[in-house]
Amino acid sequence: MVREEVGDKYFCILVDEARDISKREQMTIILRFVNNYGVLTERFFAIKSISDTTSLNLKKEISNVLVHHDLQVKKIRGQGYDAKDVSVIWEFFSHLDNIVNIVTSSTKRIAELHTAQRIEIEHMLAIGERDSGSGANQIGNLQRAGATRWSSHYDSVKSLIGMYVATCKVFEVLSDHSLNGRAKAEVRGIYRNKASFEFVFILHLMHKIMRTTDSLCQILQRKSQDILSAITFISTTKTILQELRDCGWEDFLHEVKVFCMRNEIDVPDLDCLYKIGRSRQQTTVEHHYHFDVFNAAIDFILMELNTRFNESSVELLSLSTTLDPKNSFESINIDDICKLTMKFYPEDFTNQDIIALKLLHLLIYVSN
Repeated sequence: MVREEVGDKYFCILVDEARDISKREQMTIILRFVNNYGVLTERFFAIKSISDTTSLNLKKEISNVLVHHDLQVKKIRGQGYDAKDVSVIWEFFSHLDNIVNIVTSSTKRIAELHTAQRIEIEHMLAIGERDSGSGANQIGNLQRAGATRWSSHYDSVKSLIGMYVATCKVFEVLSDHSLNGRAKAEVRGIYRNKASFEFVFILHLMHKIMRTTDSLCQILQRKSQDILSAITFISTTKTILQELRDCGWEDFLHEVKVFCMRNEIDVPDLDCLYKIGRSRQQTTVEHHYHFDVFNAAIDFILMELNTRFNESSVELLSLSTTLDPKNSFESINIDDICKLTMKFYPEDFTNQDIIALKLLHLLIYVSN
C-alpha cells in the first residue's frame, strides 16, 4: 500500500537502529514523500534484523529493501540517519538514560526528588543565589529522552543540570537503603559515573551545543515558514557553533570547573597524561577533552549542518522563494525560475520550455 502511495515520485529515507527485547540489532526504514494531494507524508516502511551496524552492512540492507520493492536509488532526494560517530557522547546518553530511569522508576523516588529540590531551592533563596520571582522556582521532574526526537535529549540534559544536586540526594538515599547488594552496587555504580568529571563535562557540552541547535530545530518545524528567514537562522547557528569551537574553550572549561567545585566533584590534573585502561596515551587530559571531545562533538554537528544545508541546497531554497504564492506571487522572479529549471531541474524541462521562460522574462522586462 505504501509502495503504491509513493508511486514514481521522489522520496527521502529515514533510517534508525534499535534493539528488540531479545537484544537483537534491528534497522527501521521510514519513507518521506509528497503524496498525490501535495501533502508531505511519512510512512513506516520496513524493519530488518541486521548482523552488525557498520555503514557497509547498513547500506547493503537498505539497498536490498529498496530493490525488493522496486524503489530506485536515483529517486532518493534526502537521507537521514541516527549517526553515532563520537563514542563518548553516546556513552554519556546511555548513562543519562540510566540515571533518569532509576530516579523516575517509582512515585516514592519522584517524591524524594521533589523534596530534595524544595530543600535546595530554600537554601539558594536564603543565600541569595536564586531569584524569588513568579515561576522561577518550580519543582520539576527529570525528562526522559525519546528514541527519535533529538529535542527530547536536550530536555533531558537541561532537566538534569537544573536538578543535579537534588538527583544526587536521591542516589544517596537509594545507596543507603537498597534492599540487596546487587541493587546497591548498581545504584552506586551509576552514581559514581554521574559524579565524574567526564560525565559533568559532557553534560555541560551537550547543554551548550543543543541549546543552540534546539532553537534552529524549533524554527524549522514551524508549519508556516519563511524560507529566507530559515536560511538566515541556519547560517547563524553555524556561526555560533564555529565561534564556540574556535574561541569558547577557556570559558567553557571554567564553567565546568566552577560547577565541579560547587558540587564537590574532583577535577583531574589537566596536565597529566590521559589514561585509558592500563595504557597512557601520549596526550594530556586537557588535550583529550579539548580536541577529542569538545572539538569532535562540535565538528560532528557542523558536519551534519553543512551536509544537510550545503551551498547547493541553500541556493535551491533561496531560488524556490520566487514561487511563494503569498500576496499574489509578489516575489516571483522569472530570472530565478530560469535558474531553477536549468540548474536543478534540467530533466523536467525541455530546451523549448526554457526558451519560452526566457522570452517571457524578456517580455515582462520590456513591458515594465
